[in-house]
Amino acid sequence: MKFSFYLIVLMLSSMATLSAQEILPGVPETPRRPGGQTMDTRAPQKLNEIATQLPEIIAIVGDTPILRSEFIEYVGTYMKYNTAFSVGLSEIKTMDEIKKRLVDPYIDFRLQLQLAEQQNFHPDSITVGQIFDKRIAEMNATQRLQLDNILKTRKTSIPEIRASILSNKVQSENVVIQAWVEAKILPTISLTDSDIQTTRLPPNATHKIMSIASDSARLAAKQEADSVRNAISKGADFAKMAKTYSVCASRRFGGDLGEVSKGAMIPEFDSVAFALELGKISETTETVFGYHIIKYLEKGQFDGSRILAHILIRPQFKTLNDLSSEGIQVYKKQKLSDAISQHLDAIKKTLKIVYKI
Repeated sequence: MKFSFYLIVLMLSSMATLSAQEILPGVPETPRRPGGQTMDTRAPQKLNEIATQLPEIIAIVGDTPILRSEFIEYVGTYMKYNTAFSVGLSEIKTMDEIKKRLVDPYIDFRLQLQLAEQQNFHPDSITVGQIFDKRIAEMNATQRLQLDNILKTRKTSIPEIRASILSNKVQSENVVIQAWVEAKILPTISLTDSDIQTTRLPPNATHKIMSIASDSARLAAKQEADSVRNAISKGADFAKMAKTYSVCASRRFGGDLGEVSKGAMIPEFDSVAFALELGKISETTETVFGYHIIKYLEKGQFDGSRILAHILIRPQFKTLNDLSSEGIQVYKKQKLSDAISQHLDAIKKTLKIVYKI
């Protein structure tokens, strides 16, 4: 597992493409582990074990000593706020793993902070507070709803998160690094048609596929969906068309979604699906996921439920012209880690790094 740039890589300039945790480092993750735990319970003990193995100065980068105390604080913060990090930490066994998976990323973190400070991005309470407030103000409705749900689940609030970040050295530094990356690194990233063809979209992009697409790409997808619907209305088999054209995993089953209760799907889909007459197909229906052709197959076993099928057709991305301005930022995100790595590698070639472990 690679930990480099965990929170930094999540940062993009287009706030519309980010989740609540990506915008606000320090917002707890939604629990994903058994029992509602965010942190692997083995991690604190492992961190204590690591601390006892390290000297007071664990490395010297140029003329700057890398202190054990600051390193442990950094690892402890990431351990608390990221499940994958805490699991990976618990599995570390050798000093070489400590160096490669923890110390090297921390050195990168310190270098980024130095670069940020050299360009007047300072982790003081006023600057960090301003960045935090700006993130809140720039949230769109979807992000704000997501954040509100997280805060409700975790029984916390925006003022409490703000205070937590301002009182935590590592979180404050990370906020500043994110702002620096957004302002100074992201604009240097360029995209080509080849990048679009070879880069996979992140999993969380599927729920905003329509906003990523350009008007022309959306029109092409709509025309394809209309063509498929027209063929079905003239007698083409729905299940066969689903297997041929749908991009949903349900295509393997002829588009069959199984038994669906009213309100279980997003409103745009739900309102159309539950207005259909038995055996009928819908008009081409647009949602954030793409264009749907929905079929009411049969009544469900539960009160008001229905057995539904659908065909999902999404815009295709082959060239830059297929992307909206938001889509450009999503693809830039995929290249951001490489850009940061290259930037830091060039700097580290000019520095002497001495490890004390």
